[in-house]
Amino acid sequence: MEELLRRELGCGSVKATGHSGGGCISQGQSYDTDRGRVFVKVNAQPEARRMFEGEMASLTAILETATRNMSWQ
Repeated sequence: MEELLRRELGCGSVKATGHSGGGCISQGQSYDTDRGRVFVKVNAQPEARRMFEGEMASLTAILETATRNMSWQ
């Protein structure tokens, strides 16, 4: 995975942080890179691409709302 991240993200250094996660559907791992921290989610099931594309569309829609943190003190 580290070599794939170096190539795809154009990173010089990639190191697994030790923070991994897994649910009943996908597995995840975070990495520190010279371009910042990234989280990689992996699922090898046949419908995984469709699921990830839907998740990306949802996250993009949230980002486009320009939501701001309105923490109350």
